[in-house]
Amino acid sequence: MPNSTTEHNKNIELVEPASPVELVKPTEQIEPFTIYKFGIMVNFLDLSQRGFHIVKQLNKIVDSDYRFSPIVFYKEYAKSVDVNRFCALLEKEAWGYDGIVIATDLETAETLINCPCPQKKFFYVWDLEWLYSTYHHQYLKNIYLSDIELIARNKDHADIIKKCWKAPRYTMDNFGAETLKQIVQENYTGGRNE
Repeated sequence: MPNSTTEHNKNIELVEPASPVELVKPTEQIEPFTIYKFGIMVNFLDLSQRGFHIVKQLNKIVDSDYRFSPIVFYKEYAKSVDVNRFCALLEKEAWGYDGIVIATDLETAETLINCPCPQKKFFYVWDLEWLYSTYHHQYLKNIYLSDIELIARNKDHADIIKKCWKAPRYTMDNFGAETLKQIVQENYTGGRNE
């Protein structure tokens, strides 16, 4: 009995490709780009309104623009409102971090002022904390009038901060992704790995 596979193979004709495959050498280099490193310093990234907006906006940045590399520096670990698609490190790591760092309250601002390595330091005045608690004027003065740049949460806060301390450089509503990216791009000077 004849082998049907052998007979079938006899009827197959080999066809030469129309043109040989050419190896194309790249003539252009890949354009270099900057990775914008920045960090947000918090006491804890919790289920609060501030925590919600930080996670939501940083995830939005990470999902939409590969050039940004945010980190959250926290003092105490807490359950977040969503899956973080960004790095979260202990606060002590900010001491050697060479990107832009943004503090989010008086306590983290005081810590940030003493960090030697961040290339630019900001204090995002999320809330006017001194209105709700008792603070020594010198303590507040050391933070608000230091070389740290201020970011107000809204225009009303900006007006109050300007009258009491100094004019905020930016106004940013609830860690708005586009404003945050703008702040980082305008102030980024490159890190050690650039």
